[in-house]
Amino acid sequence: MFQTPLFQPPMFQNYEDVATFNQANLDAAMASTAALTRGVEACNRICFDYVRSAYQRGVATVQAMAQVKSPEEAVQLQGSYAKAIVDDTVAQGKKLTDFCLEVANDAVAPIQARVDVAMATLGRPKAA
Repeated sequence: MFQTPLFQPPMFQNYEDVATFNQANLDAAMASTAALTRGVEACNRICFDYVRSAYQRGVATVQAMAQVKSPEEAVQLQGSYAKAIVDDTVAQGKKLTDFCLEVANDAVAPIQARVDVAMATLGRPKAA
């Protein structure tokens, strides 16, 4: 087997070691996929809730516009609606970004743990 001066050959003693190692890798992949699936579902709920609230705000604004008495009142109502939508969109974007980073970290954690184990198992530094 190919050896570099820094690393010894893999440290599997028998087939059971290889099977156990690969089973743990598969379990990590499944845990990662499950975390990602839960995260995407939650992200969809967050987005749906935001769209629903924006729609309801829009409907309420249209109803209020139908009852304005002057152009100035209409401009003021439209301005406050536009400001509220921009503020909410920025806040929602930050919330969604933070959430997606958390989901990504949760999904990567099981894989990272297995990479650490693989590096410890397969790439042990040679004793000096």
